[in-house]
Amino acid sequence: MKKLLVVVLSILAISILSFIIFYNVGLGRVSKDSKEIEFMVDSGSTYYSVIEKLKDNGLIKNKFCFKLYIKFNKINDIEAGTYKLSRNMTVRDIVNVFSF
Repeated sequence: MKKLLVVVLSILAISILSFIIFYNVGLGRVSKDSKEIEFMVDSGSTYYSVIEKLKDNGLIKNKFCFKLYIKFNKINDIEAGTYKLSRNMTVRDIVNVFSF
């Protein structure tokens, strides 16, 4: 019985650690390229509506991680406008740009 508990707890710990690593990598920079890209957010847009566009422009690594980030941090509002973003920005950097 103790061996089973150790195995289950080990699998759980490995799963949690793997998710944390996956999440943190997914929030990271796409590349070291600092070339700025003009990115337009239309009036009435939400973070969920611009995620696909961010991914298509190569500005985020993972849509799922971006969604989790805005959900975990309770970020709702995004300002419409044209922004200068680059592939060396993290998800946190991009969200900070959109929030000002």
